[in-house]
Amino acid sequence: MTTSPPVPRPDADVEQLNLLAIFHYILGGLHIFISCFFLLYVFMGLFFSVNLPDLEAQFQATAAGSGSPQPSSPPADAPISPSPTTASEIPVMPAPFAAIGWFMTAFGTIAFLVGATFGVLTIISGRKLNRHTARTFSTVIAAINCIFVPLGTALGVFTIIVLNRQAVQQLYQNQSGSLIPNS
Repeated sequence: MTTSPPVPRPDADVEQLNLLAIFHYILGGLHIFISCFFLLYVFMGLFFSVNLPDLEAQFQATAAGSGSPQPSSPPADAPISPSPTTASEIPVMPAPFAAIGWFMTAFGTIAFLVGATFGVLTIISGRKLNRHTARTFSTVIAAINCIFVPLGTALGVFTIIVLNRQAVQQLYQNQSGSLIPNS
């Protein structure tokens, strides 16, 4: 007696879409949480650009005022040998703290905004999966999620696989009520 392979239930597709929606909510929240770490760059950059120029001026004044005695030049017939230098004799050029601070602030702000925006878009995609609308939007977000290894890749691949099934495409067509297939 031969048995035929089990026919997938239509409820299984809906259940898988609901699971994918839940995982999109979780991954979107994770995107937002991780992007909040870039706010540290913003705060450190603001600290460098606002507070450290005063310290830089104090550093330059201290370095200029510490007139350490210069050694006398050796006689002309003396052999040339490297003399040990002390830390106060090495010229130090202070870094432009304000420029570094503004760069860190700009980098942190851009990274935070990109991460938080993508987190919100992932959550919106989860909501669209739950409502069975905007299949193209969810597919694009799933493809972009593939960049974020390993969780985003797994979720993106499974979302693309489920959304490209014929039964799921029919479900989206029935939900939208149109005769034009959603791509």
